[in-house]
Amino acid sequence: MSKDPFHHPDASPEEIRLVNERLKLRRALRQEYLRKATDPHSTDPLIFDPMMQRYYSMHMTIAERFIPTFKNWTKYMCTIVVPIVGYALLLKWSRDKTERKIRSGEIEYKDRLYKYQ
Repeated sequence: MSKDPFHHPDASPEEIRLVNERLKLRRALRQEYLRKATDPHSTDPLIFDPMMQRYYSMHMTIAERFIPTFKNWTKYMCTIVVPIVGYALLLKWSRDKTERKIRSGEIEYKDRLYKYQ
């Protein structure tokens, strides 16, 4: 049995053919890249890849193409605003509980966490 990483016993012949085509294309693109990268007569310092340039351009201008929607607003509220407000309420609740215990005399001065020294 071969050590083919794409070998799946339940794959159909069509799937196997598609995988082999992708492998052949990948090998050809790799050979082309290596040929261009190791060309001693080339004057270009980098290999221009139009798809990478498209990706970089889209990534750098994402703020200019942003369209606010309800889904974006919901994600923002759930990941930024709600945790901050929830944590603030938790801190206020715990501080109020401690303050109530201090004012009622349940916690003596010597046992307080914050005291004047």
